[in-house]
Amino acid sequence: MALLAHEYRIRHRLQVPGYVIAVPMLIPQLSVLFGMQVATLYVNADAHHLWVCWAHVFFAFPYVYLSLDGPWRSYDERLTRAALSLGKSPLRVWLSVKMPILLPAIAFAWAIGISVSLAQYLPTLILGAGRISTITTEAVALSSGFDRRVTAIYAIWQALLPFMFFSLAILISHLQVKYRRLSSRRNIRNELMSRKPRHS
Repeated sequence: MALLAHEYRIRHRLQVPGYVIAVPMLIPQLSVLFGMQVATLYVNADAHHLWVCWAHVFFAFPYVYLSLDGPWRSYDERLTRAALSLGKSPLRVWLSVKMPILLPAIAFAWAIGISVSLAQYLPTLILGAGRISTITTEAVALSSGFDRRVTAIYAIWQALLPFMFFSLAILISHLQVKYRRLSSRRNIRNELMSRKPRHS
C-alpha cells in the first residue's frame, strides 16, 4: 500500500498531507480503537481476522509510508523516463530499474512495518475479541502468571523476530550494493574492451 501510494503521488502529483497519514501515530491508540470497534459493530462484528488485519495495517502504514518518503523523493525520475523511451513497459521499468535502486529502503520499511505490527497488543485484543492469539498477546497474558520460563521464551521471541527482520534487511542492502558495484565494474570493463582498437 505504501509503494502504491508513493507511485500514485509521483504519477498524479497528488498526495495526502503528511499530518493526516501520521494521525495514527499522534492520536492515542485507545481512542482510535474505540471508534474502530464501534465501526465494526455496524459492518460485521464477527469478522475478527479481517478487523485485526485492518488495525495492524492502519497502525503500521504510517511508519512504512514515512520511512519510504525520503528514498522515493531522492530517486532520479530521469532514469525511469530514459528506460521508458527505450520502449519498455512501465511495470518492466519499475521492476528492472527503480526497484533494484530502492530495494534497501523497501527492505528496511518492510522490517519497520513488521516490527510495528508485532508490537500491536490493544488492536489485536480489542478488535479480535480475545479470539486471536499473537506472540504479544500471549506474552502479556503469561506475564501475570507464575511460569517465568515460558514468559521469558515469549519475550525473547518478541525481541528476536524484529532483530531477524532487520538483519535480513541489512543483508539485502549489502548484497544489493555489492551487486551494483560488480555490475558497474563489468560495464566499465565491457566499455573499455569495446573501445580497444582491433587490428586485422
